[in-house]
Amino acid sequence: MIDNLAPRVLANSPGTTICFIAIIFCYLVGVFLAGFDSLLSFSSYSTDQLGSASLGRLLAGEYGRVFTAQWLHGGFLHLAMNGYCLLILGPLIERFYGRRKLLLIVLVSGIFSTVFSMIWYGYFKNYWYGHGSIGFSGAVSGLIGAGIICGGKSGNMRMRSELIKWMIYMVLFSLIASFVDNAGHLGGFVGGMLVAKIIKLGPSKKHFRFINTLVLSISFFTIAAFTQTLFVGWPYGFSLKKDVQSKSIMGFIKYGPEYPFKESSQFELINRCGEIEKTVFVCKKAFRANPHNTNIARYISAIAPLENNQKDAQFYGWLADQME
Repeated sequence: MIDNLAPRVLANSPGTTICFIAIIFCYLVGVFLAGFDSLLSFSSYSTDQLGSASLGRLLAGEYGRVFTAQWLHGGFLHLAMNGYCLLILGPLIERFYGRRKLLLIVLVSGIFSTVFSMIWYGYFKNYWYGHGSIGFSGAVSGLIGAGIICGGKSGNMRMRSELIKWMIYMVLFSLIASFVDNAGHLGGFVGGMLVAKIIKLGPSKKHFRFINTLVLSISFFTIAAFTQTLFVGWPYGFSLKKDVQSKSIMGFIKYGPEYPFKESSQFELINRCGEIEKTVFVCKKAFRANPHNTNIARYISAIAPLENNQKDAQFYGWLADQME
């Protein structure tokens, strides 16, 4: 059945077909939930609700985002670029490793990519919520890393050198485009190389059960996390139908007090989305993990009154004043 849904290039690559259909399906579900005006581009609030990953969200107990982030995309162009790379690299790697091992490389690379991105932007850049990691490019980098290892194992030096060029092109592109998640690409590359280094070429009957269990387990957690997104929310209820552009909330956390803080837009956004309790809860957890972040303290003091929480407003405002 999968072969009937796939283009000709995927006819003999069922693992790649599964990945290709999955990223398109997740994108279309996101468009359906967030509204059709998000067909070309999602707001950062939408991707946050759908399951993008940031360190602040992880510290708030939303661990499922580690699994969901790689299947989401910020816009049609983002999806098209990653889908194109998957169609080229997927069948190549699958020919050497088989379907299950390809899926293992993709899943592990995606997790590595998300974790690297969260740590880099959270701990080193202080973007606890302003940067939500999404996209299949981490898995694409993992396929490149796996292909480089595969070329060495199989003696296919031409493939190895071509994929090294691919990686160099990605690095050069990231130097030009500031929006590229370099930490995520590095994490995916490392994850793909590690998996390819450990597993053997070709379908492996000896470790079939172990690899199958790993793939099914990660897939189960991913589906469970998306199910939570669709029917429960993160973790206070799903509100994508009230989606608006989130420049105020994300901008204030990412850029700090110098970002225009307009009550008419900032407070209206929180009220419309029903995000007051959730935002305060998540920010307080983030502040405990990073107690020197003035931006988070200022943010809590600004929105706590909306929850009739004058105590937190005064306390975090005082903390921010002391840090400055």
